[in-house]
Amino acid sequence: MAVVWPNLVFLAGIISLFHAGYSAAQHRTYMRVTEQEFISLPSDIGVQGLLSLLLAMYGILHIAGDFKKFEPMSSFSINPGRPLGTGPPSTRLHTEDERSAQITLPPNRRQV
Repeated sequence: MAVVWPNLVFLAGIISLFHAGYSAAQHRTYMRVTEQEFISLPSDIGVQGLLSLLLAMYGILHIAGDFKKFEPMSSFSINPGRPLGTGPPSTRLHTEDERSAQITLPPNRRQV
C-alpha cells in the first residue's frame, strides 16, 4: 500500500488543480454573462489552486523515489590532490599562447 499512496496523492492534486482551473474559467464566464466587472478570482479558487499544486508536487517527489548522491569530483575523475594542468590533455587547462601555438605551427612542428 505504501507504493500506491504517492500515486493517489499526485492524482488527487492534479484532479484538484484541473478543477480549480475549470472553476476559474466558469467564474470568469459568469462575470461576463452578468456584465459585472472582473476584478479577481474568489479566494477559495486561489487557495484550492495553490494547495493542489503543492499536493501534486509532494506526490511527484515521492513517486520519483530517493535521489542519488551527487559527487562532482567523481564525474570528472580528477584527483583533488593533484594540481591542475598535470593530468591528461582532456583535463589540462590551456592558455591562449598554447592554443595559438598549436594552431599556427606546421603539422610536423606541433607541440604536445
